[in-house]
Amino acid sequence: MNDFALRSAQEFRAVWDEIRGTGEALIIGDSYSEGYRASSFLKRWSAVLCARMGWIERNYAVGGSGFSVKGSSTAVPGGRTFLEQAQQAKADGVNPAVIMVAGARNDGTTNVVALAQSFIAYLKANFPKARIIIIPGLWDATPPPQYLLDRQWDWRTAFLPAKVEIIEGAHTWLFGRPELIDGDLVHPNDDGQDRIANFVFQGVHGKSTRLNIGRFLIGVGPTAGYSNSDCYGYVEEGVFHLFGGLTKTVNGSAATIAYLDKPINIPAWLAPGVTRYIPLYTNGGNNMSCLAWVPTIASPGQTTVDIQIRATQGTLSNQILFPEISWPIAG
Repeated sequence: MNDFALRSAQEFRAVWDEIRGTGEALIIGDSYSEGYRASSFLKRWSAVLCARMGWIERNYAVGGSGFSVKGSSTAVPGGRTFLEQAQQAKADGVNPAVIMVAGARNDGTTNVVALAQSFIAYLKANFPKARIIIIPGLWDATPPPQYLLDRQWDWRTAFLPAKVEIIEGAHTWLFGRPELIDGDLVHPNDDGQDRIANFVFQGVHGKSTRLNIGRFLIGVGPTAGYSNSDCYGYVEEGVFHLFGGLTKTVNGSAATIAYLDKPINIPAWLAPGVTRYIPLYTNGGNNMSCLAWVPTIASPGQTTVDIQIRATQGTLSNQILFPEISWPIAG
């Protein structure tokens, strides 16, 4: 090999090692990261990822844990909070090149901003050379509840000022894929763990980790008499898009669209973070309305949110059309 080729190979290796990382990877998290319900620990997402990246896995995750709760596991009956997991790793002499923190499920409705800030300060002080990667909101195949979205915001509030890497969209990775969930309906099976590993692998390399869902029919809301055969939504790169039209009929005849009708409902987890107002058009072409949506979830168990039609002038005819509208999920 000539000198030029040798230097090129060495430079390539140096760049690759910088991208991929080397050495130990400290894993902090809950049962998803612990690998509960995977067929073996080698099948959990962190082990799959570390094998692909060439990292040595040091997994301290404990089932049921979070920033505010200890959880428990067979290996750690008394449980450990996320901070205590990091402290135990330090006591054991772990010297990570990478630290990955995943969770948010088990803190429930508890605000964890202050605890997360203390946690990241500990990591920075005790593992100053480690690359820190945060994965908020791992969830199952069901629509994520409002409290999980709230905890994700807690994590962002605490971690963004610390200038660590945050991999977004974890609450959507298994959504609508029950075949990736174990029989307990909560934890990912081997295929689900592999899907998580794939998304994290993309995030580690700076690629998109946000959800994409092809076109699906939008559900009819509580207002009687609506047909929505031409009303659809889809998700692209974590942005929800809504388009189409609606018709209102009663006993087979055209019916007037009333002020504050609620003809559309969508999964609650698709809610935007602020109220959206979108112009609508009727088949007459002259009357206008606003599509108004207050995205507050009425109760923790509510799985859908109603979109309201509000007349701003005249009387709406029985058909409404709207251009494609979009907003970031939970944004």
